[in-house]
Amino acid sequence: MLRPGGTLTVDDFIPMTTWPPTYNGEVDEPRHRWLTHPELQTTEVRVAEDLAVLVCRRFNDG
Repeated sequence: MLRPGGTLTVDDFIPMTTWPPTYNGEVDEPRHRWLTHPELQTTEVRVAEDLAVLVCRRFNDG
């Protein structure tokens, strides 16, 4: 559970190059869920040529 205003980092992703994000030719459902979750602002940060993390922040209530 993530409190309002909380931040979450999810790692071990290959950098996204298409929308929707894909993995092995199919939609990358876990990444897609994080990026489109209605209560989160999420961005992908490339940390190496072949590695990315998602940084998610939950909106404040109200």
